[in-house]
Amino acid sequence: MERQINSKLGTLALITGLVSATSFFMLIMSAGAIIESAPWGMDKKSATTMVRILLYAVLGLSLLALGLGIAGRFQADRKKTFATIGAMFAALTILAWLAIIPLG
Repeated sequence: MERQINSKLGTLALITGLVSATSFFMLIMSAGAIIESAPWGMDKKSATTMVRILLYAVLGLSLLALGLGIAGRFQADRKKTFATIGAMFAALTILAWLAIIPLG
């Protein structure tokens, strides 16, 4: 029996899933401080727009991780653990994103 190695797509899915989940939660935790302090001489409206753009960037990264995880699940003769975990991180981040958006 040949030893199976981890899927490269799965490894990328895990890394991007972790990065997107971590950046999403760090952004949510610091969003109020960013908007209130309005860094670099911005007004509050510009700071709010900056936070929204960053949230959409995190969504894009999460969708990429989800796609990589799904693709990694379909690779033959490879371990699928990393692909599954990466896709789960991405899916949870997308669900959290969808839950946060109605709050404004």
